[in-house]
Amino acid sequence: MDLKILRTNRVIYQFDSQTAAVLLEAFPEIFARADKQATPVPAARSRWWVSKSVYTGTTVLNVKCDACQRHECYSGRGEDILKFQKSLCIHTDPCPEAIREQYTAEFSGTPSLGSEFWKTALAKEPERPQ
Repeated sequence: MDLKILRTNRVIYQFDSQTAAVLLEAFPEIFARADKQATPVPAARSRWWVSKSVYTGTTVLNVKCDACQRHECYSGRGEDILKFQKSLCIHTDPCPEAIREQYTAEFSGTPSLGSEFWKTALAKEPERPQ
């Protein structure tokens, strides 16, 4: 229980509840029960955007939840965005339709890492020792 000293407006936090009850009953002009100030809960908001992966160059759907500060990325078929949304935190808003359409229009598949390297490496004739 939290007690407030009325003369100084000082608050004593986490005071023993039985002792506080005795003090409140015996000295009501000195002590009062302190009201806990409710901390405002920020409105849960999620931000969605489409970007290109730095490593693979594929189109990526990003979402960041302001409530829990999570950032998640999705790279897959446009039809599976709803499955991706179910894996997100409870605070996350649904993906806006305009973002979903932009992602579906730009997504062209997921190339494997290093695919360009192997295409060029296999095209070269191997050097033979002499």
